[in-house]
Amino acid sequence: MTKEEITAMKPGRDLDVKVALAVMDYMWLTHLIHFSEEMTVKWLGTQADLAESKGAFVAVKPEKVYALKLRDRFDEAVPQYSTDANAARLVIEKLAASGYQLAGDMSPEQICKAALEKVAL
Repeated sequence: MTKEEITAMKPGRDLDVKVALAVMDYMWLTHLIHFSEEMTVKWLGTQADLAESKGAFVAVKPEKVYALKLRDRFDEAVPQYSTDANAARLVIEKLAASGYQLAGDMSPEQICKAALEKVAL
């Protein structure tokens, strides 16, 4: 994403999903066993979700992401990073662990956009 695209994003689920994937290590997941390609769905989850599934879920290969349909509530596991101060603090902590520092007086939206800019570099 370009800086202009990031700046133009509004707070909400689209921004939350971008942050989850680009900053917070979320990934697209699907079921290991597929009964038919047209019924196969994807959703967002973490490495912990993958481990807890004990092999029932698998990470979606990048070339398959756009071919799969979104599951209802595909983003239910993603915190509201761009609108909730507590969730935005998780983004600050994640960046700090990677050596990036953000100002503490930023709004959740500003934190998310700054985080996306940091990882886009």
